[in-house]
Amino acid sequence: MKEKKEKNPIMSETKKQILINGIFAVLIILSFIGIFVAYNFLKEGMFTRIWQYLTMIILGISIAIFEIAYKKDSGILAINGIEVLLLSCYILTLEYIKIRFGIDVKIYTIIAGIIFLVYFLFKTILIYTSGRKKLLKSLSDIADIVKEDAPKKKAATKRKKGEDEKND
Repeated sequence: MKEKKEKNPIMSETKKQILINGIFAVLIILSFIGIFVAYNFLKEGMFTRIWQYLTMIILGISIAIFEIAYKKDSGILAINGIEVLLLSCYILTLEYIKIRFGIDVKIYTIIAGIIFLVYFLFKTILIYTSGRKKLLKSLSDIADIVKEDAPKKKAATKRKKGEDEKND
């Protein structure tokens, strides 16, 4: 019979952060896939109109995430808001990049999707490494043993010449 391991709150919090990061990654990658498929199947005018609405919706979602992060004072949620904001900026620049630089939307979407995927992979590795570091630090009791107390200061008192000889 396998013994149940004691759940560590640090690693469970780390796993929760990795899960949330994975959900954001999947949603953003799905949006890239949606843009790629929509560009292939929709006419130019229809794609442009949908692209404009989609930009405003994602920008609104980003602002809502920032507001929630501000209320909860959550840095992690603020980073997720920045990620959604970057997705909104990507969608906003989609048409401009196509017209100005002549880059095909499909190639631009694939490159941006790969960049976001690599970013989320590094972010997940960073979250896991940070969680393991906190776990190992919490297991060490060296900090309790070698507790640095402020040195005690001895009050300076002036002695008379006769007292020095009596104390020696």
